[in-house]
Amino acid sequence: MKINLWYSKSMGQWRWTLTEEFRNGVTKIEQHAGQQPMLRDAMNDVANTVEYLLGKTDNSSKGIACTDVEMYHSQEHRYSDPQ
Repeated sequence: MKINLWYSKSMGQWRWTLTEEFRNGVTKIEQHAGQQPMLRDAMNDVANTVEYLLGKTDNSSKGIACTDVEMYHSQEHRYSDPQ
């Protein structure tokens, strides 16, 4: 797992990316990203994402249904803006 965190002065936002690489015979890479104006909020987003990913890998073999956290991450914190 790799986490990058930086402050964008022009946007007034703390920005972050998190990449996770899974290897189980097949390599799969996931990327999550987000931004917040306050550092603590950005760090909480990163922590929530890490916990989500750890739970996802633990629960993936158990057939657990989509959680509120998963919906949160899929709708709120993924974006494609490369700035």
